[in-house]
Amino acid sequence: MEALTWTGKRAALRCTSAKRGLKAFLGFLTTLCLVAGLLVGLGVESAWARTRVFSGEFDASGVANTVQTLAETVDTTKSLILFTFHTVSTTPKYQDWAARFNPASQSGDSNNQVEFDRYASATGYQKVKYFVIESDSFEVEHGETTMGVGVTEAIPNLTADFAAGKSFAVVRGNDNPSNNAGQILDLMLSAEIVYNTSPTQDQLKMRRATSSNAIKLWYQVVELKDDSTVQYGFIDATATDVMVSDNLSTPVDRSKALLIFGYTNDDSGLDQQWRGAIVSDLSVAFNKRNVGGASEIYYYCIELGTLGFTENGEGLLADIGDNYQTKDFDLAGT
Repeated sequence: MEALTWTGKRAALRCTSAKRGLKAFLGFLTTLCLVAGLLVGLGVESAWARTRVFSGEFDASGVANTVQTLAETVDTTKSLILFTFHTVSTTPKYQDWAARFNPASQSGDSNNQVEFDRYASATGYQKVKYFVIESDSFEVEHGETTMGVGVTEAIPNLTADFAAGKSFAVVRGNDNPSNNAGQILDLMLSAEIVYNTSPTQDQLKMRRATSSNAIKLWYQVVELKDDSTVQYGFIDATATDVMVSDNLSTPVDRSKALLIFGYTNDDSGLDQQWRGAIVSDLSVAFNKRNVGGASEIYYYCIELGTLGFTENGEGLLADIGDNYQTKDFDLAGT
């Protein structure tokens, strides 16, 4: 367990992670880029952004539910949980982790524990790496809902009034009981914030393409309270698309921007996993390896505020004998 307070004007983040396949590596890299951007963009010492980061890793072999204790208590209304995992299993009930602040240790807005949960435990190589980011620049709403068998959409009401152009959502699903590797599709999710006019509450629309199993959804909706901005959009990708793109409404500074997204798919092949990037100051693009499944992609392009900057990268693992890479992120600014 490591706790960091980010208050300097120069920072560096280095990570090393073992991966069991290209999908796991790219998922980890996407999460790390998001963490790195948020650390530096929101953590520089300023009048508005006191930021602390708690990180940890645990061996999940033989574990279905676990609680990880942070070094210090955080304000959950200002805290975001991000995590990635890698495993040797392709069985959905073993793969699909979700995370939330532990309800049993919640005291008002304070908590010092994160609960991780999946449907069933599995033996063999299982690692979970997580980050908890607390920032005065965050307003975070945490929530839970479900989707039943035959249900492809959940739209819970949000209690807060979120600002369009300042907000993004992160959702993870779990509790999929399936042993069928193809039914991993039940937990491929998109997440769209629906902005309504008061007194109608804002909502979070979460969708999936297939619905063979009932699942639980744990979600976080974040509004950035500093001068950061968020552009968002939807792309409908057909079964024959291997690359799709969308135009941004205003240019972004790519040295200060990062992209997060979720997608549905009706094809469970490993060559159907989408990856995304900000490819110019006015566009984002997504690609996959092969034709096959139709997808809905919902994205958030976040441009960090005055003092923020980001770096990004990619990696490739060979088919045989290459199960990890080391990536250096030289996050240094003036």
